[in-house]
Amino acid sequence: MGQDKYTGQVYGNRDFLINCLNWLVDKNGIMELRSRELKLRLLNHQIIKADKFKWQMINIAGPVIIVILGGLLYSYFRRRKYTRHW
Repeated sequence: MGQDKYTGQVYGNRDFLINCLNWLVDKNGIMELRSRELKLRLLNHQIIKADKFKWQMINIAGPVIIVILGGLLYSYFRRRKYTRHW
């Protein structure tokens, strides 16, 4: 779990996981989690309505534009690399 079989290097994953389990199993920590109150932070509906279209366009058009730009850059550099210059 904590040692690379090829290089023999020891990592701290085992110690980290044991510390995480001890923290999760701690009796005081569990009791504190049960008594914690969640505070709901409500969103402002006016701001949501005003910015709805902007965020829809960012989430729909943004990835499409990124893919198109990536394809254009890829083809540009590929052409530059494989064209013969006399």
